[in-house]
Amino acid sequence: MPQFDKITFFNQIFWLFIFFSGFYLISLKVFLPKLSSVLKARTKKLQKGSDGLTSFNDELKDVNVSFNSSIEEMSAVVKPLFQILKIKLILGLILQLKLSIKIT
Repeated sequence: MPQFDKITFFNQIFWLFIFFSGFYLISLKVFLPKLSSVLKARTKKLQKGSDGLTSFNDELKDVNVSFNSSIEEMSAVVKPLFQILKIKLILGLILQLKLSIKIT
């Protein structure tokens, strides 16, 4: 078999060692520092994001409380107006019915 040829066997092992050790050194000196800096930046961003998330939740609760209180205040003002409007509408319908009965 040509893979186990005694003449080229050492040559293949030599170049295999050269290429893989070169790839290992390049990845160790170039790619791994870049990868580690990206991972550090990601963990910092996640940490900052989780801190911001707790403050966001507190702010969300405050906004919900103020929104609900403003809705309650608005409904307290609007309900009597609607009742007055409802009474006027009913009285207007009654007057129209009386007028239509007198006309016919």
